Amino acid sequence: ATKSSRVVTFPVNKLLDMAPFLEDPPLHPVEYRLIGLIQHIGSMGGGHYISYCQHKRNPQEWYEFDDLQVSLVSPGQVERAEPYVLFYQRMPSKANRLDRQTFKNDCRRTEEQIRQHLLSIAPSPCAASQVGIQEVRYHGPALLSFYTNPPADLDIAFVSKRWYVRLTTMSHPGP
Repeated sequence: ATKSSRVVTFPVNKLLDMAPFLEDPPLHPVEYRLIGLIQHIGSMGGGHYISYCQHKRNPQEWYEFDDLQVSLVSPGQVERAEPYVLFYQRMPSKANRLDRQTFKNDCRRTEEQIRQHLLSIAPSPCAASQVGIQEVRYHGPALLSFYTNPPADLDIAFVSKRWYVRLTTMSHPGP
């Protein structure tokens, strides 16, 4: 077997729209952004790998990982790489982003309601602030009782961590 030397072009700073390649027209955009790639230098029998990854919080920044050496590189340098594997992340639709933001806001509001409730049942005001903070942060006994028997006056419901992770990481988390 021989290594393919076919040139692959890929967008670094533009979204990759996959809608034209789908059988049925999608209801929402089907767009992906490049978040990383692996380049192989050498032949099928041996060689060297270099990876390029986009910074999660600063998407305009790209890093090259070459063994122990990590360097900030330009998007142009990433575009000139000869990719062996490309890694793409699906971009959430506007509706999905709004759902996620609503969910996160609901979580923050619920955490504050729980904290206020724990403070209200603490034995003393001084202990209340420490107990409330520790209970919420470290999932203490009072907080754990919320999962099995939430107080009716808080009007809250809990979801599993598995479901939460699906909602916050997948484009289509499902029911």
